[in-house]
Amino acid sequence: MINPKLLRTDLEFVSNNLAKRGFKLNKDKLIDLEKNRKELQINVEELRKARNDASKAIGLSKSKGLDTAKQKKNVDSISSSLLDSESKLKLVNEKLDELTHGLPNLLHESVPLGHDESSNKQHSTWGSIRNFNFDPLDHIKIAENLGFLDQKAATNLSGSRFTVLSSKLAQLHRALTQFMVDLHTIEHKYEEVYVPYLVNSQSLFGTGQLPKFKEDLFSVDSEKDLFLIPTSEVPLTNLVREKIINSKDIPIKLVSHTPCF
Repeated sequence: MINPKLLRTDLEFVSNNLAKRGFKLNKDKLIDLEKNRKELQINVEELRKARNDASKAIGLSKSKGLDTAKQKKNVDSISSSLLDSESKLKLVNEKLDELTHGLPNLLHESVPLGHDESSNKQHSTWGSIRNFNFDPLDHIKIAENLGFLDQKAATNLSGSRFTVLSSKLAQLHRALTQFMVDLHTIEHKYEEVYVPYLVNSQSLFGTGQLPKFKEDLFSVDSEKDLFLIPTSEVPLTNLVREKIINSKDIPIKLVSHTPCF
């Protein structure tokens, strides 16, 4: 998510940066919404102050034994106007959120300009590329030939993007999982955490998956607002959501193994 302050103070920079990745920002709409938001925000604050002042005046009149009927009508009128302005402000903020939360991330200045991957720059290499006197197979084909990976069965069970591992490949998968967790917990002193595989939309919003990547997520078709996690990053990051962490308690080093849906 792009910093809202940056959008307000340097919209041209944001627009030019997003243009580098082929995204056209609707600046006019954003400017109009922001202008409307400011005006409504000021109006809401003024009406709240007016209501508070009028309520205090009623209390003062009562203490003096004066009739407060007209003052009460004035408070009711201000409250009605305030409710209307708050409703309008809420609607404008929702439109702003819909526009800004869907924006791509800004590109770092080191990212080369280009229309496709052919413009990518190679920064470093390691080792040497081996030459084979035969056509090498990728790991998926090798595993399928050995009978350790069955994509057809996975498709019958669940659909595309799933796999069934068996025999030594399933053992290897389990061993690599254990190796990863042991490495981080024992050698790098991470804390292992077991997390839910289902999270609410607020958790996905907090890590940037929503609303941008909603079409790539798996949601639960029920009254509950739940999605299958794309990575364990989502629940792990949200463990500290809406919390103020003391500087002496950071860094917080957590590790978890989960499926990635």
